[in-house]
Amino acid sequence: MTTTTTTTTRYIIALCPATPLYALSTTVPPTAVLRTYPSTRAAATSDKSEALVFDTFDAAMEVCRDITGWGGAQRVEGIAVEVPAPPTLESQETWDEIRDLATTVFHEAANAEQCNNAGLHRAAAEIRALGFRTAYQVRERASSFATLSIADADGRMLDLHWDPMTDGFEYATFGGDDAAS
Repeated sequence: MTTTTTTTTRYIIALCPATPLYALSTTVPPTAVLRTYPSTRAAATSDKSEALVFDTFDAAMEVCRDITGWGGAQRVEGIAVEVPAPPTLESQETWDEIRDLATTVFHEAANAEQCNNAGLHRAAAEIRALGFRTAYQVRERASSFATLSIADADGRMLDLHWDPMTDGFEYATFGGDDAAS
């Protein structure tokens, strides 16, 4: 699966606008340390790449309001950062990679645990870790006893059904053409 990136805005706290001082990323919890050591640089950095980053302006502002001892001039600044784009189910190559991953993880977990449900749970968790929404359904006493349903952020869906003939997951094929359901 290819990973693409996109530029988005994240937020940092500038402690002192006169000099480049920012709340340090290793400051946890940030407000407690920034309140406790306001006159030292123990909780500050002059390098924006080491600054504590927030996903939203409101989250950064909430921390910023509680900071005391830095002269009251602290403020939230927006910065541009590269983040991985959410994965998509756009290509058959991605379907194949997810199918192969699900089958491999299922077999490893089911063999280790002697339980199909453990294999399904782990396969779903691995696919979720890639950034997809995932659910599974179990059908007791059926030859195709499981279905993994995968969705991307754009609403595309892929259903992987257990195929007893291949002893792995497969997606639907119609007339030789592969198709996501």
